[in-house]
Amino acid sequence: MKTLRSLRFSGTYPFLQGIMNSYSQIFFSESPWFAALLLGVTLINPYAGIAGLFAVILSNALAWALGYDKKQISKGFYGFNSLLSALGLAVFFEHSTGLLIIIVLASFFSLFVSLSLQGILGKYYLPFLSLPFLATIWIVILATRSFEALSFNEKGIFLLNELYRIGGKHMVRLYELSISLPFPVSLKAYFTSLGAIFFQYHILAGVLIAVGLFFYSRIALSLSLLSFYAAWIFYQMLGVDMSLFIYNYTGFNYILTGIAIGAYFFVPSAASYAWAILLTPLVALINISCLNLFHLPQLPVYSLPFNLVVLLFIYATKLRVRPSATLAQVIHQYHSPEENLYNDLVARDRLRHAWQIPIKLPFWGEWVVSQGHDGAFTHREEYRHAWDFVILGQDGKQYKNDGNLLTDYHCFGKTIVAPADGIISDIQDGIPDNDIGVANLTQNWGNTVVIKHHETLYSSLSHLREYSIKVKKGDYVKAGEPLAQCGNSGRSPYPHLHFQMQSTPYAGSRTLLYPISHYLQFQHQTPELRNYNIPALEQRVSNVPADDVLQKAFGFTPGQILEVDIFSTGTTRKTRWEVFTNYLNQSYLWDEESKSSAFFINDGIMFRFTHFEGDKRSTLYIVYLALYEVLLTRCADLAVTSEFPLHQIFSRVSLYGQDLIAPFVRLAGSSYTINYPGENVDLAPDRMTLHSSVSTRVLNTHRMKANFQIMISGGTISAIHTSKTRSHEN
Repeated sequence: MKTLRSLRFSGTYPFLQGIMNSYSQIFFSESPWFAALLLGVTLINPYAGIAGLFAVILSNALAWALGYDKKQISKGFYGFNSLLSALGLAVFFEHSTGLLIIIVLASFFSLFVSLSLQGILGKYYLPFLSLPFLATIWIVILATRSFEALSFNEKGIFLLNELYRIGGKHMVRLYELSISLPFPVSLKAYFTSLGAIFFQYHILAGVLIAVGLFFYSRIALSLSLLSFYAAWIFYQMLGVDMSLFIYNYTGFNYILTGIAIGAYFFVPSAASYAWAILLTPLVALINISCLNLFHLPQLPVYSLPFNLVVLLFIYATKLRVRPSATLAQVIHQYHSPEENLYNDLVARDRLRHAWQIPIKLPFWGEWVVSQGHDGAFTHREEYRHAWDFVILGQDGKQYKNDGNLLTDYHCFGKTIVAPADGIISDIQDGIPDNDIGVANLTQNWGNTVVIKHHETLYSSLSHLREYSIKVKKGDYVKAGEPLAQCGNSGRSPYPHLHFQMQSTPYAGSRTLLYPISHYLQFQHQTPELRNYNIPALEQRVSNVPADDVLQKAFGFTPGQILEVDIFSTGTTRKTRWEVFTNYLNQSYLWDEESKSSAFFINDGIMFRFTHFEGDKRSTLYIVYLALYEVLLTRCADLAVTSEFPLHQIFSRVSLYGQDLIAPFVRLAGSSYTINYPGENVDLAPDRMTLHSSVSTRVLNTHRMKANFQIMISGGTISAIHTSKTRSHEN
């Protein structure tokens, strides 16, 4: 997710950000310090490093001047291929005016190829990777064979002289130390392959990049090693000349493939690791084949095997009929394997339906599911995803007296409401209500209302009471608006409501599996919250009764200013935040003082923070923790629980060990709980106090607990009291 600071600033800041990201983007990163390290690595060869920086500035400036998306520019998407092209050319050719002209032309061409491939591959949601670099440098290499003014660069032969010019004897000693370390041949080849990504064919560059890779992502580093050594073993098993592996400097293909498949385009998991390793022999096969094929035109292979395998695999997985939960593509890219994983682990349950149209139960009060999905009677085959609802009395029966009359049934004549906003697309009315025990098999659905909520999403409510329908076709209705009364028309031997979701606009359409957004399920009189779930047979359910005070307090609108007092350890901090909406239509609170942001969603029933960026010492972070998930209700004895992504609650350093095994095992965890006091705790109707807590655990041992008291008054959040305790209880 793009940081708020880059969204708010304009002018030079996004441009400078684009320059730095052009370096880190090669490792699928947007880390500024990692970018600075990689820039420093390229400057080990100052001539090449300056040429690369010049090409990046030139490409980004041209994209900026031509009016291309500044957000894409700031991410480095239009600069990293020009960087690679310029580095390669500057390493191979002597400095001259002619080379400068070639680098300018190569930068322009690389940008145009990037833009074109973005348009072509983007239609299939595929990245262009380093294909523009390959096209550019191959064309330039073939063309320069006819340029007598260009001569090959021999400075790389005298590497120690270059290092001495950069950092004196200390840099030379550092290099000598790196090559004198008792590394195995394979590990030296690994470091050399890392350095070769930036055309630095020596161990020192690779060691520096590996150190940076460790601090950027432990997952990415582990995958780079696993994939590299998988290729090393494959070469040895097939008896391939290992000099091809060591001295052609194409080992980075395995490194980049492992990171791309195992941690960037797919959520890190045991399956993504397995595929990263399984694809390595294929990359090796293509690599060896290309070495032989490209020997005739005397062109280097570079990153072609990596591009081919990664693009083919991503495209192939997009054609799956049933997407795999174990090999899941990253939907929202955080440009960090750890963040992608930790966010996915939580969002898989907490937010996977958050952007769907919320569908409520179509009635008031408590009803019982008399027939659920895959029901024993009529909910079969294409009509399997449907519910029948009735009302039970205190005696557990659907009716009073003898149950011989329609009016004996508790649900008969009760109001049926719209489950969501929409347009009435179909109505059937005028069908008489059946006597008890009699079913109309000719007009199966009885009186029915069908509502269109989206082009492919409709709700259908059937067996309604004759002439009770209050709407007409084409009417726009709001969620909770009365539609009709529950009846006994159609194939219905006793009064009940048939409710289903479907993808077509007619009564009697085949059913669609679609969850109810938020509802209360009652077990022994105690309400339990269910989010985006399917009510089951005999469950007693009701809608969540929304509270006007909470809805007003959490109804944040763009431009709104929030001022809240934070009380902590005897101190009071007055805070001020503003509500914004970014270009992705994501809403967030912005703290100008700490330059922090907290993203949120609100569907009218549930307020949720989805992500925090910035300073964890800020007051906004306290609010993020205290109000992580708030049900906008005043329901007694109700507790809402959730969990945080690990990186949002633990420090980055404390997770280093967990990161290495996170795709397989989670040793750390966190939990969030918020409690609701009920109707009569506060005497004033516009006042309310909520209590929430956050706790962390490591190896099933509780480490920290933070308690929050949220004061709501006059329709706003007025104050938050916070306290922390530490424990080591099992």
